[in-house]
Amino acid sequence: MAPTAFLSYYRVMKTKNLIFDLDGTLWDAAPPVAEGWNRILQREIPLTSNDVRKLAGLPMDIIFEKLDVEPDPELLRRLIASEHQVIEETGAELFPGIRQTIEQLAKCYNLYIVSNCQQGYIELFLRKMDMQDLFIDHLCWGDTNQPKGITIQRLMTHHGMNNAVYIGDTRGDQVAAEVSGIPFIFVTYGFGQVEEPVEKIDHIGELLEVFPCP
Repeated sequence: MAPTAFLSYYRVMKTKNLIFDLDGTLWDAAPPVAEGWNRILQREIPLTSNDVRKLAGLPMDIIFEKLDVEPDPELLRRLIASEHQVIEETGAELFPGIRQTIEQLAKCYNLYIVSNCQQGYIELFLRKMDMQDLFIDHLCWGDTNQPKGITIQRLMTHHGMNNAVYIGDTRGDQVAAEVSGIPFIFVTYGFGQVEEPVEKIDHIGELLEVFPCP
């Protein structure tokens, strides 16, 4: 077992519920999202993929604020449509080992996704990556208009979960898990940072050591 995973294993080995963040944890859609937003925003200095990665995990109202864009439901609709169109055209990239690990975990655990994205984005991910049958359910900021911690709680309540683990890549994910009262595992390969001490893995495949599946 990976040294960083020892404590996580003993704390959460009995749970059957694994909740994943999306951007920075399961895939990197920053390049097509940047292209989609640039088509609409027409900024003098276009957004880069790294700009989008720095915004990943934030709810859209905060993203508008950081981009110095006036919140506008119609603009939001156009941005979502544009980013989805580019992802449809070009696809996005799963992080190494994601497909094999998720397929194996799904045999023994209940898998879910909670993200601060808009409605339709998780569905797009599941369809493009052909993973609809691997995740039981998902919930996002666009569904609840609430902080991620509350969204996680709503998902858990809906499915009658007594325990779960949240896997993500940002300080926001760490806080959301704390708010939800569940353990958090940080993936170091993602887009963000967290506060120590934290349970962490360097490759998604390490989850198979933390959560063994015969």
